[in-house]
Amino acid sequence: MDNIVVKDANGTTDITYYVVQRSGGDRSPARWRTDLGGSFLTKPILEFTSRDNGTKTGRRLDVKFDYPEVFNVSTDGSQRVANRFIMNLSIIVPQGMSSTNIDHATFQGLRLLGSDVMAYAVRSGYAPS
Repeated sequence: MDNIVVKDANGTTDITYYVVQRSGGDRSPARWRTDLGGSFLTKPILEFTSRDNGTKTGRRLDVKFDYPEVFNVSTDGSQRVANRFIMNLSIIVPQGMSSTNIDHATFQGLRLLGSDVMAYAVRSGYAPS
């Protein structure tokens, strides 16, 4: 399991999400966190959990991204979370699907989610129109 490096909103700054926890198996999340912010409770985190689906015909993958907006309390200097930007993604990978089609679906789907169209829609808070 590796650290993950992504570009920030400006397109040039690298943000590294460091491995915090490896998955211990089904329902045990793998976790990555940035070193941005103060305590571990006020830092962005990415979690990835996997397990069989209910009928055991596929693998269910759940991904959660939590990005807190933090402010400093003027009276004591502590940090508090004002808002949380949360993304949840749930994926079912059918066990009977060919590896070729899983490859196509994986890369197309994740690259579509990473497209500028999706980013601008999320930023605006509205579906593309």
